[in-house]
Amino acid sequence: MPLNEREMFKDPLSREEIEGLLKLIPMDQLFSRKSRRVKALGLDVDALTDAEKLDLMTREPALLRRPIVIAGGSSVVGFDAEKLAGLIP
Repeated sequence: MPLNEREMFKDPLSREEIEGLLKLIPMDQLFSRKSRRVKALGLDVDALTDAEKLDLMTREPALLRRPIVIAGGSSVVGFDAEKLAGLIP
């Protein structure tokens, strides 16, 4: 299976790409509430709507939880060695 790797800080995802990810991955898994940028921006994550989170992730790639791995219609977000091993042969 070919691997497509993307450096999200050099080549950020577009709003449309993030919206596509949200069809596979719930917002609470995709938005990185523990990111240093959350604190730096003074965000109250629990007070944000999904639309506000989407806007923020579009402008601030650090707010996307990484890595994002999609294979065969399944996905893993964040580093979870066991889940990643099950996804990638």
